[in-house]
Amino acid sequence: MMNKLKVMIISVIICFVLFGCQNINQTSEEFSVHGKVIDNNANGVNDVKIELSYYFEFIELTKENSRIPNPKLNILNKHNNSYRPITPIQFTIYEYAHVVVWIERKCNQDSILTIVDEYLDAGSYQVFWNGENYEGLIVTNGVYTAHIETEGYSDAVEFVILRDYDGFSYDEIEYDAITDNNGYFDIQQECMPLDYEMIFYDENNEPSAILNIFRIVKFWAIPESLSSTFADSVYIDSEIGAEVIMQIN
Repeated sequence: MMNKLKVMIISVIICFVLFGCQNINQTSEEFSVHGKVIDNNANGVNDVKIELSYYFEFIELTKENSRIPNPKLNILNKHNNSYRPITPIQFTIYEYAHVVVWIERKCNQDSILTIVDEYLDAGSYQVFWNGENYEGLIVTNGVYTAHIETEGYSDAVEFVILRDYDGFSYDEIEYDAITDNNGYFDIQQECMPLDYEMIFYDENNEPSAILNIFRIVKFWAIPESLSSTFADSVYIDSEIGAEVIMQIN
C-alpha cells in the first residue's frame, strides 16, 4: 500500500507566523546585472562575495479577501550577527517507512541539505533547517523547496528566504557572485526572486497574506579582510538589468 504523508512548513524565514504558502507568479529573466568592486584607489578587488537583499511588500487579506497594502517598504530580517534563521518543517506519516527530507534551491534544483534520511514509525514529526548548506555556509536569499519522500509517495513545500547581511562574515556565507581578478561580477536575473508573489495561509487553510518581492535590491560586497559595504535601492530593469559599482575601504 502506498505510504501516505502530510507535510507543512510551519513558518518561513521571513518570520511571519503563517502556515503555508503558494507561488502565484514569478518571471524568469536572462538579462544580467553587472558590477565592480573597487578600493580607495579605484583598483578592482578580487574574491569579494556579492550578496543580494530584496525589498518587498507584505499585504494582509481581509475576511472579504481584499488587499490592504502595507505602506512600508522594508528588507526582511534585520538582525545582529548571532541571528540564525530556523525553518520548522512538520510532517506526518501513517505507517513505518523510510523518510527523506531535503532542501533544494528552486532556480537550479541544487540539493542544499538533507535533514532526514532514516526509517521512522507512524506519527507526526517536526524537523528544523537552520538555513545552511552541506558545507555549513548560510545560503543566499531566494526561493527554496522542502521535499519529503517515503516509499511510493512524495510531497514538497515552497518557501522564501529573505534576510539582510549586516554583520555576516566572509567565511560563513554562500554568495550570489564573486568578483574576478579585476573586481568585476555578473549575476543572471533567472535566479533572483524578482516580481515573485506568494500566498500565505493561516491555520484554517484560508488565504491570509500575499508577499510581493520588488525589483529593488540591496547589493552587499563582503571581502575576506576589508570592511563590507553595500549599494542600496538598486532597481533591476527586466530588459537591461543594472550596473553597480561599490567601493570598499
